[in-house]
Amino acid sequence: MTDAATGIRKRAISCLAVLGTTLSETSLVALNSELVKRLEAKCKPELTRTYIQAATALSRSVGYRFGRYLQACVPLLIKFCTEASESDDELRENCLQALEAFVVKCPREVETSVAEITKVNEKYSATYMHFKF
Repeated sequence: MTDAATGIRKRAISCLAVLGTTLSETSLVALNSELVKRLEAKCKPELTRTYIQAATALSRSVGYRFGRYLQACVPLLIKFCTEASESDDELRENCLQALEAFVVKCPREVETSVAEITKVNEKYSATYMHFKF
């Protein structure tokens, strides 16, 4: 997932998502722990976006099994979203998509963060702003 080529990183994310459905609990723990560690590390913006996309894809594919990592992921994604430069709409959009996937696929596990996620969505989501009455 650290390759310079965007296409290769996207294919790697797709492969991880597909493999995630068949991973044992031990392997899934190792994969998710590594992903959280990489999200926490300071890295290039394109790699941060890649790791966010990987978290999104994994949560969509493994569902509730991703739930135990939400306590680490949600605050990081909210931080990335709120601290992104005004020109980095792609990072914000990736964060919002990930948060949406967490709410849809891990509703019980993310329940304590829904209010905070909603605030971020209201502030940054173009869709929300478009339909706001």
